[in-house]
Order: sequence, then structure tokens, then C-alpha cells
Amino acid sequence: MTKALVILLAVAIVLGIIAFFAVFTPGTSVISGSSNGTASGTLSFNGLVNGTGTSPASSTGASPSISGFTPGQNGSFATTFSYPYVMNWNEGQTDFSVTAASWNGGQLTLALKVQIGNVGGCIPIDLRLVTDETGDVAAPAQSTFAFPDTNSCNGTPNKTYDNQLLTFTVAPNTPMPLLFTTGGTSNDFFQLSTTTDSGIQIQLPGTAG
Repeated sequence: MTKALVILLAVAIVLGIIAFFAVFTPGTSVISGSSNGTASGTLSFNGLVNGTGTSPASSTGASPSISGFTPGQNGSFATTFSYPYVMNWNEGQTDFSVTAASWNGGQLTLALKVQIGNVGGCIPIDLRLVTDETGDVAAPAQSTFAFPDTNSCNGTPNKTYDNQLLTFTVAPNTPMPLLFTTGGTSNDFFQLSTTTDSGIQIQLPGTAG
């Protein structure tokens, strides 16, 4: 019995030494879930969805900074879309794209990329929310763009403006999914709805299900 205990004690000591060197020898690292290292995946945005409204295999996109809230928190929804954007249209020499959306309570905010052509000037906001089945529309809270380099609606030729925010008030009786018209000469339509993972998806009339 004594001999067996001595053998077991020796084995335990050897295993302890091996474990010590495996953990504390230079060049060996232990990565835990709370590691602050530079390993990939240290930051995750699991609440984001891609432009089709489905969760990507690895969610590493930008956070929905346009609203300052987290998707799924207090009933909120948010998505940052990836290029090529689902919704884009053209008015004259100006191109517009919807790059992100956030919805909290009765406030819906869309982020637009505005690309000015060779001719500048005041860029109108023609985007409207269709509020009922009779075709009534509502304008965003912003009556004009305020581009940072001019502090007005006047866009500089050949310049691209990101994150131009437009906020709509959504009444409780507004039909779902939300229907938007780009207005102007393009007069395109697109639908916006929430997803089961606290995201927002955009669908064009030909793809809406």
C-alpha cells in the first residue's frame, strides 16, 4: 500500500511540474473569453444583419452608430448595410444609397450616402414615408441636407457625403412593412421591415415576399 501511494505521489508531482511549465513558460498564452488581446473575434456585433436581412456567418460589420443604441435593447432594431447596397437611386447627377437604418419606438432613422455629380447645387430631400393605403406621405424631420463642408444643402461637385441622417416619425397605425418612395423623377419604391434578430431589412417591390 505504501509503495503504491509513493508511486501515485510521484506521478502527481510530475504532472504538476508539466502543467506549471505549460502555463507559465514564455511564448505560451492562455486565451479566455474575456481576453483583451488582439486575437480575431475580440469584438462582436451579433445583433447586426446584412442587407438581405439574414445573419451573416461572421458578424464583424460596423456598429449602428447612427442611433447610439444596441439592436434588441429596449425593443430597438438596427442594421448597417454592406455594399452593394440594396436600395440606391439617381436624381439628375446625384446618386443616393441607404447605408444603415435604426428604429426605436416611433422614430426611424435612415443613413444615406449622397454622391454629387459634376454639377453641385442644393440637393433636395424627396424621400417620403407612405403613411396609409390612400397614398398619403410624410416627410422626414429634416427639411434640407446640411453637408459638413458647406453647412447647407449645397453639395460640392464630385464629392461623396456619408451618414446623412433622415429621421421619420412612424405613427402606430402606419401599415407594415413600411413603404417608402424616393419621390422626384426617379419615384422608386422600397419596403422596410424588422427581422427576428433585431435587425432591419430592405426589400424592393420585385423581391418583397
